Amino acid sequence: MYFFCLFQYIASEAAPIEGFFVYYKPYDEPDHTYMKETLIGPNLREFVLSDLKAGMSYTIKMECL
Repeated sequence: MYFFCLFQYIASEAAPIEGFFVYYKPYDEPDHTYMKETLIGPNLREFVLSDLKAGMSYTIKMECL
């Protein structure tokens, strides 16, 4: 199973970015460590998380880098 995300980020010349970190973990497992994907490139606006378990909810967070 996979998750496809298309997102909007309006770039700012005052605060340029190099890409994004995406953190995710199973929602009902508070002690589970976040898995991390690194997206390199300031113009990326989509990503795919794969190898997810069917029927499981996930917490997903993003951070600019």
